[in-house]
Amino acid sequence: MDVKAEVLEAAKRITGHIRETPVEFSHYLSELGDCKVYLKLESSQISGSFKLRGAMNKYLSLSNEDRSKYIVTASTGNHGAAVGYVLDKFGGKGAIYLPNNASKAKINALKEYNVDLKFHGDDSMESEIFARETAGKNGHVFISPYNDAKVIAGQGTIGVELMKQVESINSV
Repeated sequence: MDVKAEVLEAAKRITGHIRETPVEFSHYLSELGDCKVYLKLESSQISGSFKLRGAMNKYLSLSNEDRSKYIVTASTGNHGAAVGYVLDKFGGKGAIYLPNNASKAKINALKEYNVDLKFHGDDSMESEIFARETAGKNGHVFISPYNDAKVIAGQGTIGVELMKQVESINSV
């Protein structure tokens, strides 16, 4: 896979569906590190984190047939919110699987979206494995929170924005 090409395609695909987040110079961290430090404020993204980039790219990469299917993911927070937002935006239907011990605050935040919340297992890994298996058995589409080239490419669009926003970057 040509990662750079995938990220550039993702940037084109999701433009207009996500927010270009600001970059702020940090005087404090720059002084502390004796260098120039900039902060990419992904907390101002529509769903509250960079996870929207990956979820949006994955969803928009699906065929129309797959978009019309029930979408399943597993998450205890930001990825779930991102998938929930995407499904609300495009009128899709789906479920977010969470562990039985997910925090009430995260559950309440996910209730803002028109998705089914389902609970399984005692940790995130158990929930994810069950969600993936359930999706496969039922012909649903599973959107991984991290283990998918389209999700990764979408998240990589942060770099595309940084290249436009910061004159010289030595490390990220």
